[in-house]
Amino acid sequence: MHIDKLTPEGRLVGWSLNLAAPRNKFSLEVLIDDVHYASIRNTADRKDLLRHFPTGGEGGFDLQLPHRYLETGSHAVTVIAPDGSSRTRTIATQQDHNPAELIFGNLSSDGTAIVVPIYNAADDVEICIRRLLDHTDASVEVILIDDCSPDPRIAEILKDASRHSRFRILRNDENLGFTRTINRGLVESGMRDVVILNSDARVTPRWLPNMLAAARSMPRVATVTAMSDRAGAFSAPEIGNENDLPPGIDEAAYARAFRRRQFGTYPVVPTGNGFCMLITRAAMQEIGLLDAEGFPRGYGEENDFCMRAMRAGWQNVVDDRTYVFHDRTKSFGASKQTNAEAGARVVNERYPEYRFMTSVYREGEDILLARHQARRALSDCTRPESILPRALFVVSTSSGGTPQTNLDLMSALTDSYDCWLLRCDSRVIELSHLVDGEVKPVRSHRLSRPIDPVTHRSQEYDRVVESWLVFHDFELVHIRHLAWHSLSLPALAKANHMAVVHSFHDFYALCPTVNLLKDESFCSGACSRMQGSCEPALWAPGTMPDVNRPWIDVWRSRYQQVMTHCDAFVTTSEPVRDRILAHLPGIVSDRFFVIPHGRDFRRFDATPPTPQPGEPLRILIPGNINLNKGLAVINALMERDTENRLEFHLLGTHPPATPLHPRVVRHGPYTREDFRERVRAISPHVGAVFTIVEETWCHTLTEMWAAGLPAVVFDFPTVAGRVRESGAGWVVDHGDIGALYDSLIGIMTDRDELIRAYLAVRNWQSAEGAARTTRFMAAQYIDVYGAAMAASQRSSRPRGERRRIAVVAPGTFPDLDRANASTHVRLWQRTRNSLDRPLDYVRMHPQALLANLATGGIAGAIIQRNAIPGPWVDRVIDAFAAANVPYVVELDDDLFDVPADKDPAGHYAAYRPRLERLIRQAAALSVSTPVLRDCMARLNGRIEVIPNALSREVWAMGDIARVPDGNIRALYMGTTTHQADLDMILPALEAVAARRPDFRLSVIGIGDAPLPAFAERIAVPPNAKDYPRFVRWLGDQRRNVDFGLAPLQELPFNDAKSDLKILDNGALGLPVVASRHPAFAHLAGREGVTLVPNRVEKWTAALLDQIDNRDRHAKAGRELQRWVFENRAVETSPGAFDRLVEGILAV
Repeated sequence: MHIDKLTPEGRLVGWSLNLAAPRNKFSLEVLIDDVHYASIRNTADRKDLLRHFPTGGEGGFDLQLPHRYLETGSHAVTVIAPDGSSRTRTIATQQDHNPAELIFGNLSSDGTAIVVPIYNAADDVEICIRRLLDHTDASVEVILIDDCSPDPRIAEILKDASRHSRFRILRNDENLGFTRTINRGLVESGMRDVVILNSDARVTPRWLPNMLAAARSMPRVATVTAMSDRAGAFSAPEIGNENDLPPGIDEAAYARAFRRRQFGTYPVVPTGNGFCMLITRAAMQEIGLLDAEGFPRGYGEENDFCMRAMRAGWQNVVDDRTYVFHDRTKSFGASKQTNAEAGARVVNERYPEYRFMTSVYREGEDILLARHQARRALSDCTRPESILPRALFVVSTSSGGTPQTNLDLMSALTDSYDCWLLRCDSRVIELSHLVDGEVKPVRSHRLSRPIDPVTHRSQEYDRVVESWLVFHDFELVHIRHLAWHSLSLPALAKANHMAVVHSFHDFYALCPTVNLLKDESFCSGACSRMQGSCEPALWAPGTMPDVNRPWIDVWRSRYQQVMTHCDAFVTTSEPVRDRILAHLPGIVSDRFFVIPHGRDFRRFDATPPTPQPGEPLRILIPGNINLNKGLAVINALMERDTENRLEFHLLGTHPPATPLHPRVVRHGPYTREDFRERVRAISPHVGAVFTIVEETWCHTLTEMWAAGLPAVVFDFPTVAGRVRESGAGWVVDHGDIGALYDSLIGIMTDRDELIRAYLAVRNWQSAEGAARTTRFMAAQYIDVYGAAMAASQRSSRPRGERRRIAVVAPGTFPDLDRANASTHVRLWQRTRNSLDRPLDYVRMHPQALLANLATGGIAGAIIQRNAIPGPWVDRVIDAFAAANVPYVVELDDDLFDVPADKDPAGHYAAYRPRLERLIRQAAALSVSTPVLRDCMARLNGRIEVIPNALSREVWAMGDIARVPDGNIRALYMGTTTHQADLDMILPALEAVAARRPDFRLSVIGIGDAPLPAFAERIAVPPNAKDYPRFVRWLGDQRRNVDFGLAPLQELPFNDAKSDLKILDNGALGLPVVASRHPAFAHLAGREGVTLVPNRVEKWTAALLDQIDNRDRHAKAGRELQRWVFENRAVETSPGAFDRLVEGILAV
């Protein structure tokens, strides 16, 4: 075999021969980056080979690769012959793909209906209906037609479905057959487009919006067919009907991963497949319905329709971005083959070109690409962040409070959403992706004409952004600011079935001044100016009509229309909400929420000393100061201060064109990260917010309180309300400079008043400041997103604020994004927030827990092990009692009986009395095993056993093949506390190694004790220390391992242990040799688990059996893996965990 060339344009040319039989034709496998792309045959003309081999003139191959779709960089292309020999070349690519821009006019203005023909197969029908409820907008009518099913369960299922208004139930008085039943549904659908959906199909998230987008991808689309696991020519990753998902990967996750891997090439094909096929009403009107005479029982009716459409100039496309699962032909039963043969005869007679055209399903470049990407999607399912629902956040400016707090929110949501950012400066649209805490550019488009504020729209923007919205698979669009964007954005998102949330972080929706500043005073939004103009803040002068009442009426009317496409609304204070509602009365008030900004402060600064006699009052003014931020007020106060009793310090900037009094000390701009350090260097006594307009929040006020400074503010509702509520400052009148000056001097000279304010700042720090973290804020936003989704889908899903449960674990990192494995397994994987859960779980440090108990921010808490510092325990218990809030203690080990060798520093021993008090006062205790429950029974009357379980999202790894290396290798992993367990079986391991030179042991973790020659310690790389990344790295190690080890010493402490070691190995697909110990006894007889008495000869025999029968045990390991994911996965029972928590916390 030889590769002659791999051109930069992706053409692969070469030849391959069986030298023993040069004329033989055979298939070659082509891989791109080790992933199958295509099978090709060595049938290309190669007359040049005749000079050397009697080939008959063939033997070559010639394949066009999808080079412009490959990620930018270098890619390995490998050709493999039947005998396993291979050749590899590399190709450098520059990805050159833009999402398809969608066209208008293809779809019916009356909307879409779904028609489901039903004949028996009750179990499938039940699942089909449940999936439609879960994954289809409630506004879409589903017509369920029972074709006179003899199975009585069908009537019961349809009666239950009729409780939902989206379902219309029809029954045929006699069995009409598949085609006539479908035609009845097409007629009953009126003038709508129709999706034909088999009753054994299982739809997935966003299936219908994406099929509708496919119908808009090119002119004159007649049909759109989804791809599937079992839909013959429309199947992926492999053509045919055998595409079972690997253990641990669920259908919704794979459908998401599949869509996000695809490019939306929308392959054009001769026919569709009626298992899940959209038919446009325009095509039906032109060519008619299905041919019930020619195809009365099904099979071939959709082929005939599509061929008629094709001959009439219509197109049939594959939606390569939608994956719908299918059980295939259960409703036809034994008649399948007869129906198929009869239908094929009719199609081939009517359309002689049909059979020739069907080669596209195997050889078409677009379909080959779709299947290649489908294979890659399987590996994407092993990365949890790749299959989260996607949220798009929309901002305008790149600096200031809104983009910073938006990044805070995005970062805090990463457990629940895959977050993206859309920004536009009126000329350039930028799409970015939050990856590992960094916002990375993905797409950029320069508009040929910038957006202007008069129309505030751009058709070019609309085309580009809509294509991005669809291609990148957003489910939620959160608009933080619409300035410089097209006002069509909310409508575009809604048209594509996305939930839309609109935030108000200023008053741009009411007036282009943004801050409602009129003639250097706050107008409150009641515009009375009929002549002249206020100054727009974000647009250049002269780019819009005079900002006065006539233009404001147009502006607000336009925004009012925009708001009709939004599902929920958010602002940061009640006064702002009231003002917005007063001037935009069309907003639905019960979907308008108030969420204060959250911040994460790792520490708070102490309050400063009071001014000494004769010392001026140092006042900090942070931020970018202009006229509306109080620059004129500061200058006037300086003029008034002839005795130099005030000393203003500006930490920020001011407009060069506006002079600042020379006595104001300028310190230049600051960053959020260095703010408090800069403040300490200035050493002010108080801060000030001299804004002369209403603020929607005021981040600088929060910053100053965190830095220990009380603040002087003017009497505008939001900021003044915050100061009055906290007491951490003073609200003063700014209408009279003399009175304002006197107020400042009064503050300076009243030491008791300063001390009162300093104490209030410290109270704010320990309460509100510590409680309202970004994760707390994110939990509130998840409630809003739930309300928006419910409104968007017109569902009856409960909406509004859910009860928040604090989750407090030991050893967590400052950002609460890393913790030990026990915390991930026992808590974090069980408490990941999603819209369909009844509770919000919020990770907290102990300080935030105390603060939220003081502020009423939580309804309960789960505290793991020794998460509460010892000196804090009594204080925490008292705080729970004072707040009348219940809590649960979570234990997965008997911490009252930790052996000294496992607790050499005595930490657990010292903590025992405190832990006992914590458990005795808890509403309940949750433990991992019945034995541990019995050990703890003396301490609490309610103990719930929650067995350990693994998260599919973390552990699903797809099919990992063992890489042959001539050895057989066992794996042992654990922490330093597991060294003694390994030592216990070392004699057996050494005996095996003496008999089998090919035996190896891989050790991960444990410690640094010397290992025997046959063993190797594999170091965990720094980037894999985090538990989810460690599991992913562990999957890579699994390629070199044959079975796992789980020895456990017979110690009283170990009696309460769980079976987690066996679950870990099982999730890797490894058979496990484990101790016959009470902790593992319930797994006796489980395929893939070998339990062994802790005697050297028994362990030796069991290990040799693993080696001698490796193939049998490898198969058993795969079965164990399937059992783990089906029976011990967190995802199998999140509702049960929530109900348990609700029940405990209701006590």
